[in-house]
Amino acid sequence: MGDIGAYASNFSPPSLAVVFEQHGSPDEVARVIELPPIEIKENEVCVKMLASPINPSDINMVQGVYPIKVPLPEVGGHEGVGEVHAFGSAVKGLSLGDWVIPSPPSFVTVNPLTALLLLDDFAKVNPGDTIVQNGSTSIVGQCVIQLAKLRGVHSINIIRDRAGSDDVKERLKRLGADEVHTESQLQVKNVKGLLGALPEPALGFNCVTGNSATLVLKFLRQEGTMVTYGEQS
Repeated sequence: MGDIGAYASNFSPPSLAVVFEQHGSPDEVARVIELPPIEIKENEVCVKMLASPINPSDINMVQGVYPIKVPLPEVGGHEGVGEVHAFGSAVKGLSLGDWVIPSPPSFVTVNPLTALLLLDDFAKVNPGDTIVQNGSTSIVGQCVIQLAKLRGVHSINIIRDRAGSDDVKERLKRLGADEVHTESQLQVKNVKGLLGALPEPALGFNCVTGNSATLVLKFLRQEGTMVTYGEQS
């Protein structure tokens, strides 16, 4: 670790980047290029990325269909966590090895705020009520589970069939999920028979569409509300 205000190098190391120079299918327009070292100015920070997910919004960016447009050429991806590798002499408050997240133009804060909006803006949900959602392993879905738990709201969560689904169920339950079902487990005539002691959901969230959206609808009570905020099927 370096001292605050210290810096290790005046140049960034050589690196690789996935870039796109035109919009289209990622497998057609994205390519890996080598980036040469560049000088780190006195007020700049060089970050070594440790982990960076590929979100649906990242794919939409490459396709050119996301509402926010970026100038081309562009490096794909906007979210992740990195380690401070070096910084200029005028940078204060950082040490070498500190973990940081990109902002702006990162969308790292979009998911929690989306979850909050879903719970607050479409129907009144009181403690003891139930919500149902698909796409429950997404970051939005996980935020919904945790926020609902904090508010005393029950959650029924639908996940796709996959290897290791039992582990996924346990992970979501540790976050606060009341029930987690795979799509195949819900191929029954009466899904509400799976509610047990939980009240019928007043509010449902759909980010998948297709059959998964139908499963959300089947859980909802009479005059319940379903909010569609994505289309990943």
